[in-house]
Amino acid sequence: MKTAWLLRRVFGKTLAEWLVILPIVLAFAYFLTRPVNRNPRAYYQGKDQCQWVKQLHDLDPSNREEAITALCQILLDAKGKHRDLIVRTVLHHLGEAGVQAKAALPTLAVVLQQEEDRDLRAAVRRTLHLIAPDQHPLPDP
Repeated sequence: MKTAWLLRRVFGKTLAEWLVILPIVLAFAYFLTRPVNRNPRAYYQGKDQCQWVKQLHDLDPSNREEAITALCQILLDAKGKHRDLIVRTVLHHLGEAGVQAKAALPTLAVVLQQEEDRDLRAAVRRTLHLIAPDQHPLPDP
């Protein structure tokens, strides 16, 4: 006696059961493996802070200057619930650039004056010290 092709069993399941199980398994695998970008983004001239940070480490000085200008503008424009993280990220990378980021000093001075959060002010002071240690010594703790 022949069985209908829908009722034929493969690995203990009928074709109809496989047609239900397979999409569920594929959807589950998709959600487990898709990249999740949880970093908040701040944009300037169509590029986010990560792209500007990458440009900050460019060998061409004009590209570095453009990146410093953009990151300074992002610092000044940062708002919203992710502001703290965006500001800390920009400060970290400007500090890493060190003396090459001297063009950011005026903006950092403005941010230092305007910032209400004590921890962020301390982060700005550290960045100022990393960029110009002779002009901005760290205060004693």
